[in-house]
Amino acid sequence: MAIGKASSRFAILVGCDQYDSLPELRCPRNDVTAMAQVLGDPAVGGFDEIVSFTDGEANGDILAAIEELVTEKSRMGDTVAIYFSGHGKLDQLGRLYLAVKKTKETALDATSIAIDRIIGYIDRSACQTFLLILDCCYSGAIKGVFRKGGVDGALTGASQGRGLNIMTSSTDIQQSHEKEGETNSVFTKFLLEGLRSGQADVDNDGKITADEAFSYAEKLVKGTGLQNPTKFNVSAAGEILLAKNCNYVPLELPDPNEISESEFAKFLAVKNMIDLLKASPPPRFMIMLFTYYIEGEPYRTSGLTVSPNHTPNIRQTQTGFECDTFYKPEMITPHGRTGKEAINGVIKVRMRVDLKDILFIVGKMKDGQGMQVQLYPPGSSGEVTMVSSPAS
Repeated sequence: MAIGKASSRFAILVGCDQYDSLPELRCPRNDVTAMAQVLGDPAVGGFDEIVSFTDGEANGDILAAIEELVTEKSRMGDTVAIYFSGHGKLDQLGRLYLAVKKTKETALDATSIAIDRIIGYIDRSACQTFLLILDCCYSGAIKGVFRKGGVDGALTGASQGRGLNIMTSSTDIQQSHEKEGETNSVFTKFLLEGLRSGQADVDNDGKITADEAFSYAEKLVKGTGLQNPTKFNVSAAGEILLAKNCNYVPLELPDPNEISESEFAKFLAVKNMIDLLKASPPPRFMIMLFTYYIEGEPYRTSGLTVSPNHTPNIRQTQTGFECDTFYKPEMITPHGRTGKEAINGVIKVRMRVDLKDILFIVGKMKDGQGMQVQLYPPGSSGEVTMVSSPAS
């Protein structure tokens, strides 16, 4: 799978960790360096041109670079990504500003980057596809630039006719965190992880959209209990391709002659379950099973609840499925804890479930009718009820 070169992909990355009047940070420079590596990697991001600001540049210089790229250089078919890691500040009216080295809280408009300035440039651009990623405190306050409307985080007001996808590391009233001993901020760490590993490619099609990348990071950040990332789509014109899955292996339908009828039915059931988890509103599933595995070690269980808010990033494999989840350290054997650090009292692990260990899968979809979806019901002889996702 190749990202087409008929159009160009640009990124401006800004990270500030040294301030004259604000507390120093540890991670922003590292965040930008890592993000540039991932986005610039032809096997992952495939961005053609990346400009990074990490040396305490003035707000005017950064705004000039953004304005020139957005309003003059980029064209209709291009993609522009703008990323910021550092302090976020709010004025008395709740408007969001991105802090740079010489930012003064008593003169935010003159010494920092007003987020509505960036949105104003986007509004004047011929480019149609923008991605704005903010890893800073109160970053969800960007919603104040727009007039709320629609559903599922959609906003209206500015930038009509643009495909503008906005990711923020926290809400408008939350701080964003960098954990002691970590080289990257919490939100950026998981965003990079999903892109590097390809695990953000939930539908296993070889492509990672901006929505998939956010969903991967969001659920893992929420699992730490530190902050709640948010996402806004403003007049989004289709999916924004952010990266390729460098570890993509096509999922092939197994030959029913080579596995048992029961395992073939379970394979189809898992595929159907993962497809249905993309529905809006999302359903919940209860999987009854014998065993799941962490780092190859078996854990006995009687059931696993699967939902976007509980067990995130489910990906089907040829022999079952895997997903990221969080456990308290004492719930995992020492072998399963090896090399993992607890964040806010929990450890992220990769859980694997094999087809042979699944007893049945029962799902419930909130489609207004409370429909029960039995994908692999108890007592079944292997027959699977195939159910289409409801209309959004």
